[in-house]
Amino acid sequence: TTKATKGNQTDSRTTPSPSEIIEERGEVVIEGTIYRGSLTDNLTGSGEIIWPDLTSYRGEIKKGLPNGEGEIHYPSGKTYRGRLEHGKIQGLGEIQWSDGRSYRGEFKDGIISGKGDFIDANGERFIGDFLNEKPHGSGTLFSSYSSIYMGEMQNGLMQGRGTLAFSGGGLYEGSFMENQMHGFGEHTSSDGETYKGNFKNGQRHGFGLLTFKNGRVYEGKFSNNQPHGEG
Repeated sequence: TTKATKGNQTDSRTTPSPSEIIEERGEVVIEGTIYRGSLTDNLTGSGEIIWPDLTSYRGEIKKGLPNGEGEIHYPSGKTYRGRLEHGKIQGLGEIQWSDGRSYRGEFKDGIISGKGDFIDANGERFIGDFLNEKPHGSGTLFSSYSSIYMGEMQNGLMQGRGTLAFSGGGLYEGSFMENQMHGFGEHTSSDGETYKGNFKNGQRHGFGLLTFKNGRVYEGKFSNNQPHGEG
């Protein structure tokens, strides 16, 4: 029994802990994942993690997982800076993609959700509510061709009530469906002509009141953007 106990004690002394391995070699490899830094035996502290797919993390670590403030670099060139919880992007942070896109704002379980600011590679920008990676709720959309939309969004599309200021100077206030004027609204063109009435798929359609820039008024039905029938 004494001999066996002595043997066990010898084994425990010859098997270094993760923190001892890091101190001696600068890193420890566990199931293909590399850990470096100032870490305890249960891999808690601050340091660096490199996973087998070469995704790397530098920051606060708890029990072998990113936890707290840190920075992730992905093989694709994407980078994340911000908060993480139990290995997942959570709370406030910022993502930069290699193609020029960027997002700064809230995350939930690794997904863009909450209040944020997204800039596309083509210059389009949305500031407002996000859900499951898409603008959803309300916010302001600055298009790449200089129009500005303020209002409701659903699944990345202008949908609901909103105001659209066109790059050419016109203005529309009313209902939208799938990025188009649809339902009741009021449109003022850049030359001063105003239309108040129904729209369908971006065009005047149904009953409406059109006031020409010379003051003449047409009230009646519209079809495919044009007065239709007796006014």
